[in-house]
Amino acid sequence: MNDPSPTRAAPVLYGRRHESEKLDRLLEHARGGRGGAVLLYGPAGVGKSALLGHLRTRAVGFRVLQAAGAESESRLRFAAVHQLFAPLLSDLGRMPPYLRATVEAAFAAGDGEGEPAWFTMGLALRALAQQSTAGRPLLCLVDDAHWLDRPSAQALDLMARGLSSAGVAVTLALREPADRPEIEELPRLRLGPLTESTAGALFDAHTLVPVDRRVRRRILAEARGIPRALLQAPSPAVTAGGFMPVAHPAVGNDRDLPAAVTALSAAGRMLLLVAAADPTGDRALLWRAAGELGLDVADGQEVQDTGLLELSNPVRFADPALRAAVYRGADAPARRRAHHALAEATGSRADADRRAWHRALGALGPDEQVATELQARAGQAGCNGGAAAAAAFLELSASLTADPRRRAGRALAAAEAKREIGADDEALALASLLDAGPAERIRATTVRARIRYAADRGEATLDTLLGAVAADLPQARACLLEALAVTIMIGRDASVRQRRAVAEAVAVLPAPPQPIDEFLAAIAALLVAGSDQAMPLLRHALEAGPAVRGPLPAIATVEVWDFPRWQQIAEARVRAATSSGALAELRSALDDLAVARLYTGDLAVADRYVRDGQAIAAAIGAVSITPGALLCAAWRGDESALTRLRRRISAEDVPAKDGRRGAFAELAHAVLLNGQCHYDMACQALTAAIEQTEPGLWPLAAMEFVEATARGGRPDLAAPAASRVREHAAAAGTGWAVGLTSWCQALLSDGSAAEPSYRDAVRALSSDGPHPSAFLARAHLSYGEWLRRQGRRTDAGEQLRTAHALFTSMGAEAFAGRAERELAAGSAPPPGHGLVLLTPQEESIARLAAAGTTSKEIGRRLFLSPRTVDAHLRSVFTKLDITSRRQLRETAFGAGHPPQQ
Repeated sequence: MNDPSPTRAAPVLYGRRHESEKLDRLLEHARGGRGGAVLLYGPAGVGKSALLGHLRTRAVGFRVLQAAGAESESRLRFAAVHQLFAPLLSDLGRMPPYLRATVEAAFAAGDGEGEPAWFTMGLALRALAQQSTAGRPLLCLVDDAHWLDRPSAQALDLMARGLSSAGVAVTLALREPADRPEIEELPRLRLGPLTESTAGALFDAHTLVPVDRRVRRRILAEARGIPRALLQAPSPAVTAGGFMPVAHPAVGNDRDLPAAVTALSAAGRMLLLVAAADPTGDRALLWRAAGELGLDVADGQEVQDTGLLELSNPVRFADPALRAAVYRGADAPARRRAHHALAEATGSRADADRRAWHRALGALGPDEQVATELQARAGQAGCNGGAAAAAAFLELSASLTADPRRRAGRALAAAEAKREIGADDEALALASLLDAGPAERIRATTVRARIRYAADRGEATLDTLLGAVAADLPQARACLLEALAVTIMIGRDASVRQRRAVAEAVAVLPAPPQPIDEFLAAIAALLVAGSDQAMPLLRHALEAGPAVRGPLPAIATVEVWDFPRWQQIAEARVRAATSSGALAELRSALDDLAVARLYTGDLAVADRYVRDGQAIAAAIGAVSITPGALLCAAWRGDESALTRLRRRISAEDVPAKDGRRGAFAELAHAVLLNGQCHYDMACQALTAAIEQTEPGLWPLAAMEFVEATARGGRPDLAAPAASRVREHAAAAGTGWAVGLTSWCQALLSDGSAAEPSYRDAVRALSSDGPHPSAFLARAHLSYGEWLRRQGRRTDAGEQLRTAHALFTSMGAEAFAGRAERELAAGSAPPPGHGLVLLTPQEESIARLAAAGTTSKEIGRRLFLSPRTVDAHLRSVFTKLDITSRRQLRETAFGAGHPPQQ
């Protein structure tokens, strides 16, 4: 809870600019020794906790203490105070004896006697907070202050009122309505609901698959601008474009309904049910359906008077959860009547898919006409609600089909759509058919084999899958593509027989040849022969641009060291999965893009993609610990988070057979260790991954291993790895490959022979276009470390400052700390008479920027990447204490420059 050094990027807050600016001023005042307090208040779910989290990330340089009130502790004296200030107990010895005794008595930390009064405790806390700011300011955050025990609330209020001359900022978050007079006289900042446009932007930013525009409008209306209601709205995986799941109880259960619902007349309850059964909230549609049922305005008035339903446009329930409760609480005949009325009220041309859906849910039994219409409308429903909507239409179509052959075909189509959204168990149930013909049985066997091989990854299920491939030629290529991907995911746990079996099946693909065959053959070669032999095949197959879904194209681009293509493929994969609503594919695609963006230096963006993928994984029950999550934690330098992830992998991988994920865990551990300068341990962490050469992992792991072995004094291990890098790079011929080859050469060179290689590495990794700037920053760091050891302090400082700026902007705390330690060890030239010294490179860049030259143009002139130019400019701004290029124009450049006032 109490982390003294917040490092993560601030989350995006929607519609809170005014509040953020006010809290930023609170921090600035505390930095200047003028403390203060703010009481945030607003309705539940309005975003108070999110704003506290945002404030914490803004508190760079602060010591941060956090606490949260809890209903279970609201009667425990000083429970919240203890939670908040326990980390400062080591400072008690410097307090006046009577105040120290007060705190010790409350915390049972010493020999203090008696139970302290809140007034004395407030004075003690103020003294404790003030004396803790000797080195840096202090931020105290208290969430859920409405649950504070009374003595804690009184003490914190007294403490917060006396901070005007101390570097302490206090922020408490209080839910309204709440009667807490002890703290309500503090300076207040109210958080109200978001505006409609801002709420829409927030919803869209957290919705990863298509949502029908009318359903979106109704969700926004019912959320009423409360962020929590927006973010907890039913996921599109469930709502499927607003089309409700097929499965619902045969007998209604109204035990969970509010008394106001059960007290309604039969007509009022029916009107409420019709409103619940329509996901669009269309008021005109509701009244047309009500007319079909003989309901009138009086019934609507009865419902509206209860406050349960607002007959606005869109129609909205008082609580979004009430909509689902009303629908579940109705019996089957009532639901059928509601859907039948909605079908009759829905235009057959304007909204044919919704009309078909309501007709289906209003049907009493099998109905071929309705089933055919559902099957025909599945594609259009998928456009509105993604793969989940298409799957729902096809599943319902199958349930209304009497003919066994037709039912089997529709159920299999539904099963394949269910796979798209990660609902494998439902897909297996749909594929387990009876009374189907031979063609349907073969196809069902194929669907089941694909799902089961992806799940248990054993040799026996692979044999079943390959047998299905031989019998189901139309599905052969798609099946083998999945089999190759799954076998690569198994990684080191895949047997030699398993790898060969898949490769042999690829070699005997049926005629006629298809464009995808070349790509399949290249991946098969990678699986059994290794990257040395597969490299030319992979390059040629990628140039042909195969239209292949899944992880294999990105793995191939990493294997051929083509960084720009890797990012392009990852972005295209996310776009395709997003537009189709294929959640299983989207989860994997987001992680792939997260890793690519991580190596471009966009760690904050990579973190966001990882979180989005984890949200999808939770929704569909997929694995949530991915290479992206592991690598982001490692590059952040978050050792505790990485340790937790690796422990969970150790438990999960026993049944999952995910050797590739284990290899990425080893890579992530090595990244963290290299950042901490634990080179021997990093070498040990990577040994297995380097020997196994997991596809798509080697270019990422090679440099970690070479640096760890070279800096750890193991040339016997470093030289063979560097030789392999050189061979692969020569075959790849990309800027990334050339840069890493030069970096390897530099690490293994003696004396002055290293410098040309370091320069070549920096130049190659700074090439135009998307490039792995995380490796560029590492090259600058290694070059600076080497220069410092050569006694060239000025040159070393230039490289190290560039590295430090890149790592800091990226959020790579461990490597930024490594650069900082090197800078301190090199002891930069002392400033003279208050002058700020710029390096020659920084001065050249500053002069050009002051003249209006863009970063890209500066890079061309000085043979640097725009990112490196920006890193130098950040260093210049820091040294000159300015914030913009405009201020550069007012600076007189020379050997030294007085800081701006």
